[in-house]
Amino acid sequence: MQPAITALIAACSAVTVTSRVGTAPSTASGSSPTVARNDDETLVRLDGKPIRLRANQTGIAADGWTTGDAGEPSVPARAAYNRFDVSHGGTGNVVVTLSRAVFCPKGVRLPGVARVRIGNLVRGPDKQPAIGEVTGSETAYVPGCGTRTVVLPTPDGPWRAEVAIETFVPREVDPEHSSDARALGAQVGFGIQP
Repeated sequence: MQPAITALIAACSAVTVTSRVGTAPSTASGSSPTVARNDDETLVRLDGKPIRLRANQTGIAADGWTTGDAGEPSVPARAAYNRFDVSHGGTGNVVVTLSRAVFCPKGVRLPGVARVRIGNLVRGPDKQPAIGEVTGSETAYVPGCGTRTVVLPTPDGPWRAEVAIETFVPREVDPEHSSDARALGAQVGFGIQP
């Protein structure tokens, strides 16, 4: 978060920040007056209205990649999208884009089986968002240089979509062209079609 926005938050009462993260921003519901804005963040005044998180995503780095454990390649990279408020276009179909278009090693077949699941959103035993009942799933292979799109219908109420994908370490696959030592899954994006 930018220092100027942080200072405004400290100076103003009843405010919240909506911040762009990857391709699916975390947002607060309701239309509130904007107090300040920069390239990535917007500070809005709530004027006593309750704060309600409409949606958020987890597991996606700033560059869009999901990451696993470089020391344990059998652990998949994971990402999730939680839709808490389904009013205002929150149901229909979730569109999950899985891309490795920016990593194109020659003559190498990367591990890349991805499993996408969707279901009703519940509070898990760890008090974090979780899928209660799985309502749809699809498995797809995401090759180097390739992109796959998975479309699944959303439940009518609050829902969660999860991605788990096999990883590779770019530095090990293509050391001449990459020094990235992270265990990467895919660049993941979540969208909603009505």
